[in-house]
Parts: sequence; structure tokens; C-alpha cells
Amino acid sequence: MFLNGVNRMYRVITTVGTSLITNYRNIKEENIDGYVEINDDLLNRLDELTVQDVREEIDGVVTDIKEILNEFWIKGMSKDKDGKWYKTDENEYNEDCCAEIKTLLEFYKKEKEEINRAFGIELYLIATDTPSSVLVAELIKENISNFNKNIKVVDDVIIVKGMQTDDFQRFQDEGINNLFNEISQKIFKNNKKKKSEDVKTIINISGGYKAIIPYTTIFAQICDFESIYIYEDSDSLITIPPLPIQVDWVFAEEYYPYLDEPTIIKDKEKQDYLVEKGLLEKKDKDYSKTALGRFFKDV
Repeated sequence: MFLNGVNRMYRVITTVGTSLITNYRNIKEENIDGYVEINDDLLNRLDELTVQDVREEIDGVVTDIKEILNEFWIKGMSKDKDGKWYKTDENEYNEDCCAEIKTLLEFYKKEKEEINRAFGIELYLIATDTPSSVLVAELIKENISNFNKNIKVVDDVIIVKGMQTDDFQRFQDEGINNLFNEISQKIFKNNKKKKSEDVKTIINISGGYKAIIPYTTIFAQICDFESIYIYEDSDSLITIPPLPIQVDWVFAEEYYPYLDEPTIIKDKEKQDYLVEKGLLEKKDKDYSKTALGRFFKDV
């Protein structure tokens, strides 16, 4: 379905971190009138919840934090050219409130100038397996169309299990693999009836854990997508276009069996080579697929 009568759809996949919360907490020292603190106690209480608790808002801490951010940060604040924050009209939306929203809005402005017309964006929000990320993703979902009516969130926030940095091994073994699966299953298979020429897909990598940027960038390149990013306090949108690269099918045909079943089909020389390429890892004498290896296996 196209939005507001425009004749091309843009699909933007956005990973979500916690910059909406951290950016607000960082302005505490500016002593702005009416500032209501999100203190460590509130965040500790939030972290004790499950992601489902956050979704269902079963604890008052979720509504408390959301109310603060909605009332004092997402609206009613602005930043001057010197980077100083000040209160503004309570109905004016803060385009600098978080990396995810800022990048989306900058992308829209730039693309609109290039194509000289309005267009619609189907937005998919991908949260990490943490209460803070899910809370932020839900707030973005609730507010993004107030920033730009042509940007609409599709379906529920996608929560990727294992996507957390507290357990790096789980992050590598489960999180990255689940991220690729969620993108492939919930986004592309649900949209398989749409012709590729009618849909332009972009990966917004400004939000979320920085550890996932290399993986999402590789994913975008292999799938022929653009990536977009704004670095910290910069206002400049960085666009990483898809490069003219392709899978080496001769390599794939030769090495696929050793990547597909590394514990059954064995060849030490070939498997060691796949370890060098980051597609397999070796523990003692056994080989197993890395997150990157699992991705390439399913390409």
C-alpha cells in the first residue's frame, strides 16, 4: 500500500538503541527550567523488567519514563546552532531527540530534494533484547508520524532475541543470526508480492549497539541496499551505497558443503580457510559456523 497517493514505496529498516534516553539524561547539566530527571533508580527498575513487561506497560516505571520523554524531550525542546538546548513551543517536535529519528528525517529531506516530490516510508523498527531498547522503539513507533506524516511504522516492533552486549558469546551465536532471520522472515517474506522496482530498501544503522554495524553493513551490501548513518552530534547524513559486488559462486559451490555441515563434512585445509575468512570458528578440533557464516549459508 502506498502512502498519500505517492507512486513509490521506500522501506527503511531501523535498528533501535537507547539514545532517546541517554540524550535526554545528558542535558541535565544545562539546568533547563522544568527538567525532570530520569535517574539511575528509574533505569534500574526498568532493567529489572522483561521486554514483554515493557510492551504491556505492566509497571509504572514504564509509563513514568515514557511520560517524561513525551512531555519534556520528544516535544518542546530544541537545539541552537551552538549546540545549546532550550525550551520551545510545547507542540514543536524535537528532531534531534535521538539518532534513529534524526537520521530518518534527514534521509527524507535529502531524498525529497533529489526526486522533487513527497514519498512514503514503511518503517520497520528492530529493538535489541533489552527493556530500554524496546521502550525507545515503542516511543518512536508512537511518535514518528507526528514528525513526518509520510513515515509509518509497519506492524509491531521487532525484538531480536540474544541482541545484547552483556553476553557477547550469546550476541555472536544467537543475536546476529536472529537479526538476519528477523529481517529475512518478517520483512522480506511478508513483502514478497511487491515488485523490487516499486520498493527501495534502506538500512538505518544510526541506532542500536555499534557492534552490529559491521554485520548490518555487510547485509546491506550483499542485498544491494543503501545504508544511512549520522555520526553522533553531526547533522550530515552519511549514505553508503551498494557497491558493485556479488557472491563468488565458484567459491560458494566449492566450499558450501564444509560451511553447511562443518561437523559432518570435513576437510581441514578448506575449513581452516573458512576460519580465515570469518565464516567458521574453531574450538579445539571442532568447527562451527560464525554469525557471518550462517548468513552467507542462507544467502
